Amino acid sequence: MYYWLKSNDPNFEVATKMKRIVRIHAKEAIFLLKRQLKKEEQLAKEQSESLNAIYNKYELVQHVFKSGTPTRLRKHYKMCNDVFLVINILINTLVET
Repeated sequence: MYYWLKSNDPNFEVATKMKRIVRIHAKEAIFLLKRQLKKEEQLAKEQSESLNAIYNKYELVQHVFKSGTPTRLRKHYKMCNDVFLVINILINTLVET
């Protein structure tokens, strides 16, 4: 049951202190939520930049392989197909990680 307290009521001081504490707590909660949101936005931005960088590396490697550069290099340096295959697998593994 709720009722208004008069200023001469013995519980008035307690109620006033509780009201003040609740307001302070609400302000702290709002501050912390805003801070958390800011950190999450920063993290999302960093993850997006990282993802874009990884995608650009992947596109570069794909372009190199489609252009036939590895095959020309293998022929130029007279590498056997087995070594070329291992190098190709290593590069593809690096791109996927």
